[in-house]
Amino acid sequence: MSFALTPHRMAALYGLLRDLPPFSRWGLPVADSVEFRASKRCDVYGEHFHRKGRHVVLVSTDNNGHFNSVACTLAHEMIHVAQVVAGERTTHGKGFDRRAQAVGRHFGWDWRAL
Repeated sequence: MSFALTPHRMAALYGLLRDLPPFSRWGLPVADSVEFRASKRCDVYGEHFHRKGRHVVLVSTDNNGHFNSVACTLAHEMIHVAQVVAGERTTHGKGFDRRAQAVGRHFGWDWRAL
């Protein structure tokens, strides 16, 4: 990891992304209402789950070694947050792809890598 990934830094990056399109149009919750976890899990890049009305976003420090990979992984999980907010299923189907394409266009990322 090129920098120490902490929940505080994840919340700051989430807040920045949340303020930018397309995330700013999706009604995402503020960072203070999301639980962020940095994990050494090697079986995932990131994970989102929604329990008892609270979003939890995990990013693996073992699988994300640089700022760009952390940002892309966090963006991926934010798409899942947006799916929950919109009442959609949190799958990697057409709805996810549509949102990933919008993120990719805005940030110049390959949406298939999100």
